[in-house]
Amino acid sequence: MPDMEKLIVQEENIPERKKTVIHNQIIQAKNPFGTYRNAAAVLETWPSKLSYEIVARIQEGCKELMEEFGYKFVRSKEEYEDKTVSYLPDIES
Repeated sequence: MPDMEKLIVQEENIPERKKTVIHNQIIQAKNPFGTYRNAAAVLETWPSKLSYEIVARIQEGCKELMEEFGYKFVRSKEEYEDKTVSYLPDIES
């Protein structure tokens, strides 16, 4: 058990059930086949894993939902290759 995990799980003021949940999340985060995911880390990794052709097909099939939720569309293969572009919706505070 890593030191940080010991520190978190053994904290005396944390109820036992919460300790178990924290422990399981730590274990699952390390498991490539687990169900726990760090959404912030995964959110924009798809451009490095999917070809433009696949993204174009996904956009075609999900167009209405993407528009409804404000997602930006990849307009060309050249644009897709620019990894500085974010396709997430603008969130107003």
